[in-house]
Amino acid sequence: MQVELIAKTLVSNADGKFLILQRHENDPHRPCEWDLPGGQAEPGESPIDAAKREAREETGLQLMNLRPIHIASRISSNCQVVKTIFTTSSYTGEVSLSHEHRALQWASVNTLAELPISPDYRTAALMVQSSQPIPQ
Repeated sequence: MQVELIAKTLVSNADGKFLILQRHENDPHRPCEWDLPGGQAEPGESPIDAAKREAREETGLQLMNLRPIHIASRISSNCQVVKTIFTTSSYTGEVSLSHEHRALQWASVNTLAELPISPDYRTAALMVQSSQPIPQ
């Protein structure tokens, strides 16, 4: 069985919102769905390096201080897809949209619950939110 390694990152801003990207309507996998920056690891590439590379390619951001927050796995045809989700609020650069996506937004956990997005990403966002101190 083939194994596909996917690395995604929940990038949060100073307001505690998460960067999400909307896939194009002609995307062959999940058209118009909202997604996190990230993608498939290249052969020999670690998940954290893949997450950083993919985020830079898709958003122009240089991510730092990533920490793993959630791992999900599923079987699809003859392939096991293993998704590692990282989180960070440490990055440099300005967000710029790549050709792979048609829109972006900074979304709250409540907004994520209303959008077509992977349940794995909602779960990870809830985990991040619950681990952060409540502002006074």
